[in-house]
Amino acid sequence: MLRWTMRKAGLSIGLCLGVALLGACVPRGTASPAATLVPFPVGAATNCVQEEVFPKITEVKPAQLMPGSEILLIATGGYIKDSCGGYNESARTYPVYLDDELAGELQCYVNHCEGKFRLPARAGVGRHCLGVQKGTCQMELNVVDG
Repeated sequence: MLRWTMRKAGLSIGLCLGVALLGACVPRGTASPAATLVPFPVGAATNCVQEEVFPKITEVKPAQLMPGSEILLIATGGYIKDSCGGYNESARTYPVYLDDELAGELQCYVNHCEGKFRLPARAGVGRHCLGVQKGTCQMELNVVDG
């Protein structure tokens, strides 16, 4: 037991001396490298022109729509691109208009958009325009009598 304690003490002393010697070998007054922040130019500073790519409705489910039906919309787009080749595909929300009246919204992320809304009973039977911007008709819906 005494031998084990002396070995342990000798090991501790040896480690301490090693650390002290290493500390003595490091030149004094030298600074460690510091991180520097370099501003990344965006927008006008790089002459990149940003353009919003609005969602384009590609699919409406169910295929047969009746007043009061729940509709699932699927679209592509919903991101910002710039003339220098950059893309910003972070999450965005876009309104959905049915005959130029707000009906729901699309949630977009990485060039894929989805949204659900209920077709209002006032929509009535017949053809109706669906779009993500007022005054546009990306897709024509045909509502049938239930």
